Amino acid sequence: MIKRREFLKYVGLGGAGVLGSGWLLEKVLSDSDVQSLNAVSLTKPAVESWVTSICQQCPGGCGIKVRLVDRRPVKIDGSPLYPINRGTLCPAGHSGLQVLYNPDRLTSPLRRVGTRGENKWEPISWDEALLLVQKKLSELREKHLSHELVFMDGDSRGLMSTLIRRFMEAYGSPNHLRTNLNAHSAVSLMQGGSGEIAYDLSNANYVLSFGFDFLEAEGSPIWLARMYGQLRQRANRTRARIVQVDTRYSITAAKADKWVPVNPGTEGAFALGIAYVIVQEELYDKEFIAKNTFGFNDWTDTKGVKHAGFTTLVMREYYPEAVSRITGVPIEDIIRVARGFGQERPSIALSGKGATSYSNGFWNEAAIHALNALVGNVGKPGGVVPQPEPPFTPQADIIHDEISKKGLSRRKISEAGLYTNEFPAQVLFLYHINPVFEFSNTKKIIDVIQKIPFIVSFSSFVDETSEYADVILPDHTYLEKWQDDTEVPGIGFPHVGIRKPVVDPLHNTRHTGDVLIRLAHALGGTVSTSFGHSDFLSLMKHSFRKMYESGSGSVVSEEFEESMMIYLEKRGWKVERAASFDEFWGQLVEKGGWVAAPRYPTSLPDMFQTSSGKFEFYLHSLKEKSQNKDDQLLLPHYEPPEFIGFENDYPLYFKIYDTNTLFGGTGANQEMLLEMVGHRFYQRWDSWVEINPETAADLGINHDELVSIESSSGRIEARAKLFPGAMPDVISMPVGLGHTSYGRFAKNRGVNPNEIIAEKFDSVSKTAVKFSTRVRVHKV
Repeated sequence: MIKRREFLKYVGLGGAGVLGSGWLLEKVLSDSDVQSLNAVSLTKPAVESWVTSICQQCPGGCGIKVRLVDRRPVKIDGSPLYPINRGTLCPAGHSGLQVLYNPDRLTSPLRRVGTRGENKWEPISWDEALLLVQKKLSELREKHLSHELVFMDGDSRGLMSTLIRRFMEAYGSPNHLRTNLNAHSAVSLMQGGSGEIAYDLSNANYVLSFGFDFLEAEGSPIWLARMYGQLRQRANRTRARIVQVDTRYSITAAKADKWVPVNPGTEGAFALGIAYVIVQEELYDKEFIAKNTFGFNDWTDTKGVKHAGFTTLVMREYYPEAVSRITGVPIEDIIRVARGFGQERPSIALSGKGATSYSNGFWNEAAIHALNALVGNVGKPGGVVPQPEPPFTPQADIIHDEISKKGLSRRKISEAGLYTNEFPAQVLFLYHINPVFEFSNTKKIIDVIQKIPFIVSFSSFVDETSEYADVILPDHTYLEKWQDDTEVPGIGFPHVGIRKPVVDPLHNTRHTGDVLIRLAHALGGTVSTSFGHSDFLSLMKHSFRKMYESGSGSVVSEEFEESMMIYLEKRGWKVERAASFDEFWGQLVEKGGWVAAPRYPTSLPDMFQTSSGKFEFYLHSLKEKSQNKDDQLLLPHYEPPEFIGFENDYPLYFKIYDTNTLFGGTGANQEMLLEMVGHRFYQRWDSWVEINPETAADLGINHDELVSIESSSGRIEARAKLFPGAMPDVISMPVGLGHTSYGRFAKNRGVNPNEIIAEKFDSVSKTAVKFSTRVRVHKV
C-alpha cells in the first residue's frame, strides 16, 4: 500500500502528468489483486473512456458515469442524464470502486469444510457448486417438500425480483421473504393494491413528516435532497414549510422550519390530534371526502347495523388536551401545525421508520395517511401519488406440476418465524441479506439458522450469515453485471435504469440471476419449461421490447430535452423514436435508462382498489382478515406502544437510525465511508451513542466517555456523545458498525446495536420492529 508521504511526493513531482501517465494508478491498485486488468500496459499513453450505469450502494437508484483509463475504472461520478440524481452523487456512490477492488471479495465459489461459524472453506468450481445445490433442490421436490425452500431477499427489485419470485413459484414454494419492500401496510389497506406510493414533494406547500428522515438515509437520498432544494427555492412560488415530527433531532429536523419532539411511539396520536382540529374547524376537503372516501361519517351496513365513523372517534377521543398528555406536545403546537396543514395546501403527510418501527406502527401510519385524505391530497400534484411501473413485456405463464401446486398451497412463513420453532426451512437461499447482523436479537437468529440443513449464500463477501452457509455462490458487484433498476422508493414517475458492466468480472463470480436460470433448467420438468431465457441479459431484452413498442416515454437525456418531451407528450405530440428495437436498446445502454412523464392527477377509481372503490377510513379488508367487530379497532386510532424491559430496570428508550454512509451496514467494508461515518460528531471508524446532556449529568456521564448500554437481550459499549437534540429519556445509536466478519475493514469496528434489541412485531402487519426496547446506561 502506498504511504501518504510517498503519495504526496509523487503528486508534487509530477502532478497531473504523473497521474495521467498511469504510473501512480498502477502503484495505488497494486494491492487490490486485479491481475485480470493488467493486460494493458500503463507505460503507454492512456486512453480515457466513460461508461454509464446505475449505482447500487443504497436504495437510491442514482445514475452514474464511470471513468476508465485503459479500461480500468478509476472514478465514479453522477450521470447528468439520469432524472433521479442529475449528475449529483452521495459519498457512498463515489466510494463504489472500493467495492469493486475490495481485497476481501470472494474470488470463486466456496464449500464449507469446517463446522458452521468456523469460517473454513475450500474453493470449488461452478459446475461442482451448482450440481451440489441442484441435488439438494431435487431431493426436496422428490419428497414433496418444495415449500421448505426459503428465499430470503433483501435487495431485489425490478426484473431480478420478478425472476426470484418466478423461480420460487415454478419450484413450488410460497416462501419468498422480501425485507426491502417499499410497501406501506396501512396504506395498502386504506387504498388497496400493493401500498407502494410516492410523494410529489416538489409541488407541495406544506410537508408534515412523521419520522421520515428524508435528508439522511431513508428513501432515495439524492432524489429527496433535490426535492428539498425545490421546496426551498422556487421561482414565483412561496417557500414550502417543513415540519419534522420525531424523537430525535435528525438532519431532516435540523433543516426543517420546526421540529416537534414527541414521546416515542405516539406519532399516530399526534396525527389524530391534528385531524381533530381540521375537522373541528372544517379545514378538510369536503368534496373529496364526500365523493372518494368511506367511513368518514357514521354509516349503516346492509344488515341495518350502525357503525361509528372516523369523525365520531376523533372528536370523542383525540381533542388537543388528551393528545398533549399522550405525546408531550404543547396544545398550541398541535393547533398551529393542524391549521398550517389544513390551510397551506397542497399539504402532505409523510410516514417514515421513525413512526412505523414500533409495535403500533401500522396504526401510526394509518393515522398519518388519514391526514392526506382529509385535505384531499391523494392522486394530485403535491400529494400522495402511485408509484408507477414501467411497461415491461409480460412473461409467459408459469407451468405448475403437482409438486409445485401442493407446495404453493402451504401457508407462507413469516419473518416472525425466525424467532420461533415455526421456521420449517430445509434449504435457505440468502440474497443481499445478512440476518445474523441485520435482525434483532442475533443470538436467536443464529440458533434458528444453525438448525437449517442446507444454506446457500450469494454474497460477494463472507459476512456474518454466510459464515453459517454450506455453499457460497458469489455474485458480481454492481459494476460487473447487467441489471435493470426500477421501483426506486418514492419516485412518482415511470423509470428504468440500465445497470451494465463497466468492466469484465475481476474474479470467478457469476450473476445470481444467471445462476437461478441455470438451476431452473438443471431441475428439468415444469421448472425448466417456465424459464424461456438462457441468461439475465436475454430476459432484460425481452422485457424491454414492450417499452419500445408502446411508444411511451423516452431514453434519458439532458434535463431540458426531457422536459420538452414531457411537455409534448402531455399535449398529445409524439416524440421521434428509434427506428428499430435494436437501435432503441443501443440508446438505452449508451444513455443509461428510460423515463416517462408522471400521470397525475391520477384516476382515483384506479388508485383505490378497495372493496368500496374508495379511500377507506374504515378498513373493510382488515375486518375480513381479523374478524374484528369493534369499529374503533378498524378505524385509525392510537394504540399505546409496547416496550421490552420494565421501566424501573430499563428507564431509557433505545432508538437506532441509518446514516447515509453505512446504510444499515453494507458500507462498513469501505475505508472512505468509515472515515466519514460520524462527521456530525467527529467520530470515525467507531460507534457512538447520543445522550441528552441533562440525562448524562444525572448518570454522571461526560462527553466521549465509554458507557455500557444494556437491555434484557444483551449489552454493548460505545462512546457517549452529549447531544441537546436527544430527548431526555431517549438515547440513539447509528446502525451499521459492529461487524464480526465482512472483511478486514468492517471487522471489529464499533458495535452492532441489533444485538441488544429484543424481538418485537407489529400488532397488525406482524413485521419486525426495532424501536420497542428499553435500556439502561452507565459508565464503564
